[in-house]
Formats: sequence, C-alpha cells, structure tokens
Amino acid sequence: MPGRKDSVQAFLKRYVLELPQLREAAQQAEALTRHLLRNLGSAVHLVSCRAKDHDSVLGKLLRKNYRYPSKQMTDLIGVRIITYYQSDIDRVVAILRDEFEVEPRMSVDKRRTLDLRAFGYRSVHLICRLKGHRAASPEYAPLAGRWFEIQIRSVLEHAWAEVEHEVAYKSGIAFPGDFLRRFAALAGTLELVDKEFLALRAVRSDLIDQYRQRYASELDQDVEIDTARLLALLESEWPRNPSWRDVEEANKPFPAYIEERCVAALSHVGARSARSLRRTFRSRRFRRALREFANLELIPPSRVSHLALTMLVLAIRDLDAFQRFFPDFATSAAVSAVKEKRRLRGRGRI
Repeated sequence: MPGRKDSVQAFLKRYVLELPQLREAAQQAEALTRHLLRNLGSAVHLVSCRAKDHDSVLGKLLRKNYRYPSKQMTDLIGVRIITYYQSDIDRVVAILRDEFEVEPRMSVDKRRTLDLRAFGYRSVHLICRLKGHRAASPEYAPLAGRWFEIQIRSVLEHAWAEVEHEVAYKSGIAFPGDFLRRFAALAGTLELVDKEFLALRAVRSDLIDQYRQRYASELDQDVEIDTARLLALLESEWPRNPSWRDVEEANKPFPAYIEERCVAALSHVGARSARSLRRTFRSRRFRRALREFANLELIPPSRVSHLALTMLVLAIRDLDAFQRFFPDFATSAAVSAVKEKRRLRGRGRI
C-alpha cells in the first residue's frame, strides 16, 4: 500500500484485499519474536500477534483523521509481549533492538512520557522491520519490507490497560471526574503491587547469598539441595566461573528453568547435598573431565559455566541418566569429555 494521500474508502478497499497476506506476516512476526526471546522464558509471560481487522482499521482512521494512512498506520501488524515484571522489559527491548531495524522517530518509551494515571499505557512501543539476512530471505517474504509495532509491558500493566480500555475508552461515555479519579487511584495501587512483586522476586537472590555464605563456612553440608542451594553452592565452590546470575545480568541466560531439571537429575544420581556434590567436584575424575571439556570448548577451566559444571557431575555419575534428563544436550562437550576420559581409561592412559 503506497504512502500517498488517500480516502478512507480507497485505503480500506485495498486493505481488505491485502488482509490475508498481513495475517500470514503477523504469524511470522509472532514466531520470530518467540524464537528471539526463547532464552528469556522465565521473564516473558506471553507473546501474541495480530493483523488489524477491518473494523479496527476503520475506527482508527476515523479517530486519527490520517492524511497518509499507508505511511502513518504502522500498527497494521502488532506484536504484544507481556513480561512478568517491569524490570524485564529492558532486557526484552535490548534483544529486539539488536535483531530488528527500529524506526527511532516513531518508536516511544511511554514509561518516560506518561504519568501515574496512565499506568497501563506506560509500555514500550517499537516500530520495527526485518533487517540483514532475514530481510532478504524467501522464508520471510510475507513480512519483509513491512513495518510492524511491538508493544512490551508487564502483566499488571497489561491487565490495567485491558480493563480500562474496555470500561472507559471503548464505552464512548464522558465519565465524570470522580469516576476518572477512581481509575487513577487504582492505577496507583497497581503500581505499588508491581513494585512489591519485584521486591518478592529479590528474595531468590537473597536466599542464594545466604546459602553461599553458609557453604563458605562449611555449614549445611547434608541439607538436601533445591535450586537456590545449588546456585549458591556453585558460587561458593566456583566463584570465578560464570554463574546463573552472571549470565542473567549479561542478558544471555541459560535455558529457562533448566536449574530445576538439574536438581531433579542430581537427586536421581544420588547427589542430593553439598557434601556429595563437593566430593565429586574435588575428585580426580571430575578434574580430568573438566580439563577435557575446556579443551573441547577452547576456553580455560575458569570460563566453564556453572551449568556446564553441573552437567559434568551428572555425566560422570551416570551418563545414561544425563542423556535421559538432558536429551537436548546429548551431543554436548560434557558428554564428549566423559566419553573421551572413558576411552583413555580403556586404553590404560589414565
């Protein structure tokens, strides 16, 4: 649809004809966005996408009185990303800015432009299109060259926006001032709730710090580990190596919830406590496997991540169990390192 002065009727006529292609492009935008954010599974609640239907386009044209709708309507395809917490929004935005071409003049961070009364609308709006190899790939032909809008907000902001939009905005009623003040008061309450959820989230990090100090003091050696204790023990035992918290801060987290799978797998192979794990960490078998792993990865042992260290423990204790719990890592360097160690042992070299 070319960018020119156009009548509402002419624009809508062309839009109806193009709508099937737009819906296909919307499906591609959603699938690609999910793929780009796949490692933020614990941060992202929902990714959805739609192409505007006829009635929505007509309503916006009438409200906005666009002179050049083909250029000015940049949300014909819209992606919505809902994060659990406000603090996750910047992580999502950073990834999207790296992967898409973002139009700076039309993109806006409404968190910095709207006041408290507009709580649910303080989302980030990015006007994007494909760039690089994706823009030239036949795989993305329906989406290539099209601008689309991505909105990112938290769960509570989204809930507020949906309710306010339905009750106040869509009704067409000029509500009295006391009604609007009640909405503003509710917005303030949700703002406080959002901050409290963030504070509760910090308890995980506090627990890891507490357990790490106890492990450094040789306490809790026989207490059964959970995910917080596993992360704490690794930070205590391997302080120089990349931890779960390190990679999260670097916006390159490990696969979502994989620490829970690690704890279940460790329990299965009998590594249920700090004492048991430390015994393996300090064994000659583990040290040899660690050196082999680092050689395969072309990194020093101090750069082997805490996730990889955990997988080495599992592979050494029970390679079959490792492959059962982590089939997606069946060809990993951890498996190769353990297999190489077994091969050398069979030849009498270790």
